[in-house]
Amino acid sequence: MADSLSLPTPSIVDKARGIFSEYSGTFLIIVGFAVVIGIMYVVYSAFQRTSMGTVSKAKPTFDAYEKVTKLAPLGCPTTQPYRLCDYYMASSSYSVFPGAEVFDYVSDQILPMVIRAGARLVELDIYADEKDKPVVGLKNQKLGTDYAYNTVSFEACCVSIANNAFNSISCPVSSDPFILSLVFHTDKTNVINACAETLKTTCRQHMLDESYGYQRKNLAVEPVCNLQRKLIIVSGGAMKGSLMEELVNLSWSTSHCRR
Repeated sequence: MADSLSLPTPSIVDKARGIFSEYSGTFLIIVGFAVVIGIMYVVYSAFQRTSMGTVSKAKPTFDAYEKVTKLAPLGCPTTQPYRLCDYYMASSSYSVFPGAEVFDYVSDQILPMVIRAGARLVELDIYADEKDKPVVGLKNQKLGTDYAYNTVSFEACCVSIANNAFNSISCPVSSDPFILSLVFHTDKTNVINACAETLKTTCRQHMLDESYGYQRKNLAVEPVCNLQRKLIIVSGGAMKGSLMEELVNLSWSTSHCRR
């Protein structure tokens, strides 16, 4: 009697090939999906590093201001001779950030949104970059921590302010005084001088005349109508001997102004 025929037993390799063949389509789809997600993340991260990405992130926040505020200029002459110190002023610090969080990208293009929202005091934190150029950002220099992923040139910020703070189309309260508060995180005279020169070339037409230079007048008690459409520069610290000394109208190093 002939021996019965027996089928060959599939090897482990053959089984693996079968399983791979069965699931290879699904595996490729998963891999392809992961690759697409990775590419999208890289593109999104690159977009966030651009000014356009930062502005896009900021827009919903600042759009909300227009829905809840009814901005109107002071109007001059006033019924009484009100002084600058008689008013509260809508103010903004860390004004190049797109929102209320740090550890983010910054842009000078946030400033027009801040100004349009009604802020008439903007504060900029100024540092020296590796080439001793003045830049705006936010750092803890003692800890070596950067709270902004990038910096913005001080000149770009000044141009943005000059183009928007006194522009009746982009700012509903463009006739009101505008205060630029400068916080220097460097004692390098060449950097501070560079800021003074930048202000002269970008904002000269809006700055107060020389009679207000060197803090000759107590600007706090100046009639507010004398300051219409004017840029008031506030700073503090070691300005003496620098070109900025002439331009600073109010200093928080004196009794007339406190931070």
